[in-house]
Amino acid sequence: MIHSKTHLEITLNERKYELICDPTSPLGELHDVICQFKTEVVNRIKEVLEEENKASEKKDESNDG
Repeated sequence: MIHSKTHLEITLNERKYELICDPTSPLGELHDVICQFKTEVVNRIKEVLEEENKASEKKDESNDG
């Protein structure tokens, strides 16, 4: 089967980032999807920071004892 796709490419710090979507995607919907991606990334960053803080607290507790 043959499919048409729209390809958005952005280069930042010598890394290439790509988004492939249906060519009939309305720009407003594309904006909403990109916002969902951003939310997922921000949530993941928060999770990693929480894990690092917990590990740091455990390390500090073990050094105190």
